[in-house]
Amino acid sequence: MRPDSTSRGCARREDPLAAFRPPQSAGAAEIEMHRQFLISQRAEQNAKLAEIERQQNQKEAERATTSASIAKLQATIPVLQERVDIRKGLVDKGLASKVVYLSEYQELVGLQQDLPPSIAARPMTRSQRPSRRLQALRRR
Repeated sequence: MRPDSTSRGCARREDPLAAFRPPQSAGAAEIEMHRQFLISQRAEQNAKLAEIERQQNQKEAERATTSASIAKLQATIPVLQERVDIRKGLVDKGLASKVVYLSEYQELVGLQQDLPPSIAARPMTRSQRPSRRLQALRRR
């Protein structure tokens, strides 16, 4: 069971040395040994918590980078798809080089494969769809 953020925050602020109450019968050496043990345990816990926070920050940065890459691909793919479609129409009419068309098509396929499958399967948003004017030009 994971503690919630409130209990984690309290656990960090509590000072185990302040709460340490040795038995009356304990000797000075024994008390000091246990006090040093508490100090080392606290330092070890703090180091582990700092490492976990560092890892969490790293994962959040990775997530942000991935989201930015996906957004870039989602913005680029529709534009490239339009270019490929136009180029295909020109190739079919014998007005453009098939090599250039295949090169652009290969680039499009590569970008589409860079998208995670769950993202690629989503329908395009309104801003990603071709404009009505472009759709009308395609039909001609």
